[in-house]
Amino acid sequence: RGCPRTEDLATCLEAACFQADFVPLFRAGLLRLKPALQGTDPALSWIEKLGSIAAVEGGANDDADVRLGYFLVAVASLLIFASANLSGPPPGGDLSEDPERCGSQGPRLTKEEAAELSKRLVLEHTSVDGEYVVGKPELVGYLCTASVIFKKVDLCQSSELELASAPWWKLRALHLHQKLLHKNSATLKAELVRTANEISQSLRSLDEGVWGRECLAAAEIECAGVMQTYQLAQEAVVFIKRAGDRLGMGMKATGVMGKRTVHQVDAKAQMVVVTEHAGGGAGAERDGRRRASAQDLPRDCPCEQALVLVYLVQVSKSQAKTEIQSWEMMPYCQCVFKQDRPGAFAKMAATLHAARFERERNRTRERSLVRMEKLVEVLQLPQPGAVKRLPGIFTVDFPPLPLFHKEYGEMLIAMAMVGAALVVFEKYEHWDSLIVCYQLLQKTAQAQKLINDRLAESPDDPRLWCALGDVTKDDSCYVKAWERSGRRHARAQRSLAASAMRNDDYAAAVGHWELALALNPLNPSGWFALGYSYMREGDESSALRAFTRVTQLSPDNAEAWNNLAALHMKRQTWKMAFAALKEATRLRRESWQLWDNYVEAGLMCGHVMLSLYGLQRIAAMECCHKVSLSSLDLLLDVVSRVKREGGGGGATNKPRGANVNEDLSVLEINDSDEE
Repeated sequence: RGCPRTEDLATCLEAACFQADFVPLFRAGLLRLKPALQGTDPALSWIEKLGSIAAVEGGANDDADVRLGYFLVAVASLLIFASANLSGPPPGGDLSEDPERCGSQGPRLTKEEAAELSKRLVLEHTSVDGEYVVGKPELVGYLCTASVIFKKVDLCQSSELELASAPWWKLRALHLHQKLLHKNSATLKAELVRTANEISQSLRSLDEGVWGRECLAAAEIECAGVMQTYQLAQEAVVFIKRAGDRLGMGMKATGVMGKRTVHQVDAKAQMVVVTEHAGGGAGAERDGRRRASAQDLPRDCPCEQALVLVYLVQVSKSQAKTEIQSWEMMPYCQCVFKQDRPGAFAKMAATLHAARFERERNRTRERSLVRMEKLVEVLQLPQPGAVKRLPGIFTVDFPPLPLFHKEYGEMLIAMAMVGAALVVFEKYEHWDSLIVCYQLLQKTAQAQKLINDRLAESPDDPRLWCALGDVTKDDSCYVKAWERSGRRHARAQRSLAASAMRNDDYAAAVGHWELALALNPLNPSGWFALGYSYMREGDESSALRAFTRVTQLSPDNAEAWNNLAALHMKRQTWKMAFAALKEATRLRRESWQLWDNYVEAGLMCGHVMLSLYGLQRIAAMECCHKVSLSSLDLLLDVVSRVKREGGGGGATNKPRGANVNEDLSVLEINDSDEE
């Protein structure tokens, strides 16, 4: 407000979003960059030209028109790519796979030329930390355009043009890029976390009357989504709370008696989500029994619906996966479904979450597949149009279409519909999943022929070489993939490491895992395998560091916590072992082996009451006869020493090195989980 150029820009962006046509916006920005582009080498590609002028002009030129051109091109490119690969249907307008041709009247690319350009862009400009994009996204040149500009141009440096939302658009572009990659990238993580914190700091100084509370809350929700992507649960909670405070909204899950369907005669206990608004009291219980009341979520507020969905993701990530988790998560989906007019994109995201939860139960597995099939149909239909799908396209967590169709294909395989899954994987070029389908159909030769045909067209694609290695079990294919990628394809080293582990060559596996993790350290499964290889090689110190890294990256990995505890028990660092076993048993409560180790470590630390609780858990299992006799012997030793000392206030002689720090005169079993 107060800057005419910025107000004109806001009006232009608003008009483009209302019409869902971003090509004029792209051309307006390209027109401002045309003088700089004319001085570049004609032999360079569009991305190379853009990178060269951004490296020169982006840091030195304070011309407001030039920076406005960068901003318009970057935002329009991001919206074009997101419309084609997030919400669907593909945006209208005269679009080309080459963004440079979008602003010219020259001849269009043929289908073969567009496919070749797309492959080259994917290989040369989308790989980060040795990770490549999954599948075959459409119009990938526009994502590369937005990424290059936001990475190389400081759009907030101009003294004549105020672009306060530029970091927000940068966050959206980089987060979408991260979603497309096969694994999380350490480079993108550092940039995204830093940008999210900068946005959060700047939001506190913005006038809510100018920006609107929904807009500022949406920024907080998107920052929370970034933290959830990298398993930063505590940081995500902070952003979610700020978003709820801005909207004046809170929610909680509770139980009520009610009728979910018209066929029920008696009221049944069910989980519901209750919303609360500041100054409005408690919201109505969204249990499907009645229509939304005036105190429920506003019917035309996609931001509050996005808050419900991001809260759903946060709750599911902060809990251990159990049989009842899906029952606890479904009320959040119902909270969106029961809206009179839910946002189109929010409804699609809620449907996807519901399908994921129903897939875990045998009686609702077919219903889950029906939901996914309806989503596939909706995403291909022209209606509802892009105008109705755009609200929440970045605020609501929904996978890009290549990843969505991969998830759909995996669900088809789980339902024994391998032929249908084969068509999906081949269309979107999910080579690893395609090979699995051919192996299930016992058509390995056909899979090898298909990959060889694709290699004849793209001999430098390391993903195809890795896929060929998976089919032929030939390590030389992985070596070629590593060489063709310029020693930057982490997947090739991961495959070589897995092959070495299958052959019990753990020394070679350690070398391959170290190379892969040097490229991309944000790979919990890689650190886990490296830790296991170190254990087999007898390097306990290195294994301890590797498993510690796993628990930092993936705190819900029960196996990593258990291996960490086993190493500490071997080194007789009982306190560290017991702390690790607490996390392991929290995540996997049905494993008697974990509880047996828990009892032993607890007794060695002197936590007698907690050890007795562990014995209770084992006794309640059907396999209670498998409990270790050494743990029972140690417990009896503790009790006998207390008896001999006459039940005094403490134990003066420590049983077998245990650090007894509890009052052993009170040995009754505590049935609560708190103890």
